[in-house]
Amino acid sequence: MINSKPISARDRVVKYAEFAAEFGPFDNLDSAGVKLNFIQYYLIDIIVPGLVIFMLLFILSIYTCVRLARLLWRLNLQRKPKKE
Repeated sequence: MINSKPISARDRVVKYAEFAAEFGPFDNLDSAGVKLNFIQYYLIDIIVPGLVIFMLLFILSIYTCVRLARLLWRLNLQRKPKKE
């Protein structure tokens, strides 16, 4: 099967090399990642807002837990024990 190929690998490489030498590089064959800036390439524009939202939710939940603990502490201290 390999021997019955219509064009050998060597001829194909030579053909592509000659084509590239004659017509030069093509911009549409470049990867899209080449055109991205630093922030887009490393996904900083996605990660930073996600981290900010996560931190805000974390701080809000801690704040809520502290307020709830204070409220429960005050309610527990206001309750008077029964005297017999």
